[in-house]
Amino acid sequence: MSKLALIPNRHMDLQSEFMNILSAEPGITHLQLIENARKRGWNLEPLTAGEQAVAAQMPAWKALLMANARSESAARRLASTEQILTTGSVFILNDALTSCQVESLRDLFASHIDIHGNAPLALAAFLDHTHLGLQELLVTTSRRVLFGLARDRQGGSQADTSETYAVLMNRCLLRRTYASSSHGLAVKNRNNQAWHQDSSAQFLSRPMLTFWIPLQDQAGTLIPGIETASVTVDRFLPSFGDGVECLQDIFDGRGQFVVETMVPSVEAGGCVVFNGLTFHRTYVASHMAGFRDALLIRISPASHSSHFPGDRSSDLFFDL
Repeated sequence: MSKLALIPNRHMDLQSEFMNILSAEPGITHLQLIENARKRGWNLEPLTAGEQAVAAQMPAWKALLMANARSESAARRLASTEQILTTGSVFILNDALTSCQVESLRDLFASHIDIHGNAPLALAAFLDHTHLGLQELLVTTSRRVLFGLARDRQGGSQADTSETYAVLMNRCLLRRTYASSSHGLAVKNRNNQAWHQDSSAQFLSRPMLTFWIPLQDQAGTLIPGIETASVTVDRFLPSFGDGVECLQDIFDGRGQFVVETMVPSVEAGGCVVFNGLTFHRTYVASHMAGFRDALLIRISPASHSSHFPGDRSSDLFFDL
């Protein structure tokens, strides 16, 4: 089969081109089909000597049938992949980070946060800082959490130990959340989030995981924590995905009128894991004071990572 260096989003155009060539010359070989497409301006990757020999013997119509069958099979496998952790459920791992890793991340954040309400700190910019060891930290932590999921018989984990996974670096952040917005609306605490999902319409229902890791003790009790909803929504809801104050508004008229929520309790370095479709928000109570820092890691199977929007050039890939 040919190796095709396709121009993005032109697969159907190339397929149509192949069919037009075949309709005019139905008896040509696969190699002749490729050569004719090149003459029409298509930039197809060169074949090796072995591939050319096979293509010279194979009828073009047969090569296209085989390519289509493989493409449809791959699409079915992708669509049927189960979520790593069922939407609405939560997994907790108490020792996702070591105390040294927690301190390192605290120091990094403290050196870059200047004012109340600062936006989250994107970690992709720090991957080349060798003294931080950030790449190793993110990959090691992700492995530790996935192994924890695999051991958890009640977690509903579908983590595949033969799969390659991707750390979605444009969604790996350090986020500081304050107990109140007492500094006034002019500054505004952008990190106290209402109910929302971490997925997106482009990512559909493919299995992406969020790892939420506080860097201080007593998150959810004395300092801000996180609250998750157990609703089993199976898709991203764009009308509400960027935040809504009343969770009940989302599900009125959708056949799910009782919404149960929970505030997971973890200490510094502990990890709360949930699916990207799970609704969650910042949990803040009136008795809380101060701030909480949290590390946010998003991962997915590598075969799905290209479906997540944004720059994928810094993603980290690892095997279990």
